[in-house]
Amino acid sequence: MAADDSWKIPAEAVKALLAPGGDLKLRPEGDMQEMTGMEQFSPSDIVGSLEGEFQAVYSGVREEGGKRVGVVKLKVEAQSAQDLSDKASEMSEKMAESLPVKMNITAFDGEFKYDSEGELLWDLETGLPHSLSLSGEMRMILDISMSVETPDGEQSMEQSLTFAGTQTIALATGGD
Repeated sequence: MAADDSWKIPAEAVKALLAPGGDLKLRPEGDMQEMTGMEQFSPSDIVGSLEGEFQAVYSGVREEGGKRVGVVKLKVEAQSAQDLSDKASEMSEKMAESLPVKMNITAFDGEFKYDSEGELLWDLETGLPHSLSLSGEMRMILDISMSVETPDGEQSMEQSLTFAGTQTIALATGGD
C-alpha cells in the first residue's frame, strides 16, 4: 500500500464504531426507566442505517509506543433518519404498565448526524489495531407524538428532543 491510497469504509463498519457491540441489552434501572419505556432502545437503534461519506487514507508508517504502525486518516460524515414506530409500540405497552393514564405513541422518528475526523493506527507486526481516535460534531433528534387518555378526556402531545455537541471515540489496545 502506498501513501495517499484511499478507500471507502463500509457503512456497517462505521455503525459498529458508533454503536459498538450492537444492542448490548444494557438498560437503566430504577423508577424512571420503568416509567419511560426507553429501555426498548439501544444505541444501534438510534444510529440506524447510515448514509454519507466514510473515507480512509493511508498516510504511511510511524513509530508509536515502540511499535511500527500504519497510519490511516479517517473522515466520517454520517447521517441517518428512521421511523422508530415499531419500537414505540413496545414503549407504549411498557408505559401502560406503570402509568395511571393510557398513552399511545402515534409517531416516533429519529435523526442522527456525526461529522468527524481522526486516525487509526494499525500494528504492522500483529496485524491488529493499535489505537483509534475519532472526534467531531454529533447531533441526534428524537421527535415523538402521542395521545393521552385521562379521566378529563383525550389530549395530544408532541415532543422534540435534540442532543448536540462534540463526541470523541477512542480505542487503545493493550500495551507493553
